Amino acid sequence: MVSTPVKAAGAAVVVLGAAAAGWIGASHVMATKTEAAFRAFAARPATETGMEITKLEHATGLLSAKGSFLVRPVIAGSAIPPEDMPVGEVTYTLSHLLLPGSAARISWSVSPTGEADKNLTELFGKRLALSGAGTVGYKGEVKTDYGLPELKANKDGNSAAIAASGGSLETDGKAVRLTLTFPSTEVRGDGEAIDIKGLSVTGDYSDIALGLGTGTVALDKFSSTEAQIEGLKYTAETVQTGPLIDIRVGTRLKKASASGQTLSDAALDLHIGGMELATLKRMSDLMEKSDFLRNITAEEDEAFRKDLRAVINQGFTVSIPVLTGTVSGDQINGSVAGKMAVTLGKAASATGPVSLATLLSSSGEAAVSSKDLPKEQVQMAVATGFAVATPDGLKADYSLKDGVLTVNTLPLAAEQVKMGLLTADETLNALLNQPLSESGLFSDDLYDDEADYPDEEELEEETPPETDPVPVKPKK
Repeated sequence: MVSTPVKAAGAAVVVLGAAAAGWIGASHVMATKTEAAFRAFAARPATETGMEITKLEHATGLLSAKGSFLVRPVIAGSAIPPEDMPVGEVTYTLSHLLLPGSAARISWSVSPTGEADKNLTELFGKRLALSGAGTVGYKGEVKTDYGLPELKANKDGNSAAIAASGGSLETDGKAVRLTLTFPSTEVRGDGEAIDIKGLSVTGDYSDIALGLGTGTVALDKFSSTEAQIEGLKYTAETVQTGPLIDIRVGTRLKKASASGQTLSDAALDLHIGGMELATLKRMSDLMEKSDFLRNITAEEDEAFRKDLRAVINQGFTVSIPVLTGTVSGDQINGSVAGKMAVTLGKAASATGPVSLATLLSSSGEAAVSSKDLPKEQVQMAVATGFAVATPDGLKADYSLKDGVLTVNTLPLAAEQVKMGLLTADETLNALLNQPLSESGLFSDDLYDDEADYPDEEELEEETPPETDPVPVKPKK
């Protein structure tokens, strides 16, 4: 007769065995779902994913998978033909055993192909590869780090040294957080030298498809034979408020020197606000899938022009709230500060005619402080009314409202300004009222890099001899 403890132990083994089988079975189901999702992504149009995936090979085992594919970036409207875009070879392995912290673990690597692969391998003595490892969560979220090894080359007096670089990426398919850092890069040869220190890229987007979030590019130092830059930072932020978006772009520069002049403590901010996100998204999607409107149907043409008119008539603002900097050197020493704003008011109807003459307004001001300004230019600027003298230099302001332009409180060319705005209205409305193909704005000739342009020899040909002017008979 089997004792109770033995029975209990046997029952435990059965339970554990069933749990293990269920665990492994669930892991295999996850592997199958992962493969299906991956193949579905690879089959999506390149205009949606931004990449063309070909030669996909994926082999799924009980608890793991491995595969490879070729990937080519697809950028709508790029000046580089798709066939000339670089192609990368991706290899990866997946472990699908379900764990408390992740549904799967992934290791991957991307390397160039073709001539690029051959040339880079010859240059650095080894195959270039961006590689990383990460996890896949139960809700599809992906976390991975990535990096490039140290690269060095030295040939015929030319050298390059790139320190190991890397970063991280987190995404749930909608939100994206990323970092990328290049500690140092040195290139020397042909009497020139470039030294780059601390180049970094960061991004934190709540919706990457809509571009909502913040991205930053920063550079600690750049030195070359002729110039130097320190403390450069560029930030772009897009925020949605209700149906509208605000775009803020800021640039900061600690110091830049070239040709005996130094620019320091420079700042430039740009703000665009008041545009409807849904309308801009429709326009952007159409431009992306139609190669910048060169391949569209008549219905899409009409819809795009309707949306463009709505964006203009909805009204928006463009401003530069901050513009500052200090210049010092051999030729001039001083500082500049300014700001400006352009506002297009909301029209009575989103479908009515565009009227810049009545809805456009703008204002701005600028001040230059320097004791080194050429005296003749200062006198001319003051005499013409375009600037006002100050104890430190010059200042100026302007305002445009109701079709009237004033500079330093004085009206300027009133009739010419009004005629210019009316002409702009006439041109804009004519473009919006006719198919884009008839306007010529998006014809292939505008994007054709191989169009027939006169070469230098043709430009240098002798001009034809001048003919004697035909005398004009005096009026009777």
